[in-house]
Amino acid sequence: CLCDSPHLTALRGLAVTGGGLAPDDRLGGDASGAFAGASGLPALTDLDLRRNRIGGHDHGTRDLVFAPRAARLRRLNLADNAVTDFGVEAIRRRTEMRLTHLDVSHNRITDRSAAALAAAEHLADLEELNLGGNRGIGDPGANALADSPHLGDLRRLDLTGTSVGPG
Repeated sequence: CLCDSPHLTALRGLAVTGGGLAPDDRLGGDASGAFAGASGLPALTDLDLRRNRIGGHDHGTRDLVFAPRAARLRRLNLADNAVTDFGVEAIRRRTEMRLTHLDVSHNRITDRSAAALAAAEHLADLEELNLGGNRGIGDPGANALADSPHLGDLRRLDLTGTSVGPG
């Protein structure tokens, strides 16, 4: 399994995208399970798993973010993975994660997720947040983000394709 390689100790970024990872794929299992159970990649801080159906069974996102190595991640891309509010709640509860970039665009999240992220004190270092393409996010979610005392470092917020109104 790639995640168990003893030779990739300096690897900081890993992108495995678009494959709908299955048991015979490069990570040796579903993406979240492979990452959660692996012992390698000690320097990994940037993980891009977009378009891999991680959130399709809800527990995939939770297993991923509660993996011991996930606390070191600074950039996490879970775009287009069928992540739900349950998965975003796991990110909110993993207080050791100090993400600077989070992409959960084109998933199945709602205002509840936006409010959860806004309330997460441990995301105070977040510089980029992409929630685009989540039609379940509307004005209440946008207002929660705007009112958050924890998102002062946010430099880029993408709400394209949500239900946020013009005002």
